[in-house]
Amino acid sequence: MDGKYFYEMVNSQLNMKDRKVYLSNLTEEQRVLYTRYNNKVRQDKFKANNENKEKYNKIRKVYIAEKRIVEPVKFQERNIRDVAAFRAREKLQKQSIQQKFNAVDTLTNAIRARKARKAMQIAAIENANKAANKLTDIGDIIKGLINEGKANIENKPASNKNVGRPRKARNPVGRPKKNA
Repeated sequence: MDGKYFYEMVNSQLNMKDRKVYLSNLTEEQRVLYTRYNNKVRQDKFKANNENKEKYNKIRKVYIAEKRIVEPVKFQERNIRDVAAFRAREKLQKQSIQQKFNAVDTLTNAIRARKARKAMQIAAIENANKAANKLTDIGDIIKGLINEGKANIENKPASNKNVGRPRKARNPVGRPKKNA
């Protein structure tokens, strides 16, 4: 059990006499738990009021100033320890911010790279389509020329004239030419 149970039990008593009787019946350990929780509740109520906080800060400021004068060595050591802790916290905070910045930068670069790859892929597809269209056009032109050439050949009258240089007469000596 914790102190909250005992605190609630004490406050559930109807009158002060019953409360005192209940508190007197608690064991030593239960009494310590109740006292701790009661102090915590009291402090929480005190902290909830901003006016109390301001008053306490002023009183504490005066008290610390007096203590600094009385025990300068102790406060100097405490100051050194506090400054070191502050710098360590600040360093961790800077590292945390830097890590977040690096993570954001990495993600940004990855997104940009993905967009660039996609744009390159789209551009490559467009270039391939353009090249395919050009090749198709060239193929159509070639087919047209071939068909035109065939038509010209078919329409051209056949000539009996041999083209080129006339052959040289063969040497009659030797084997005669076979006629098929």
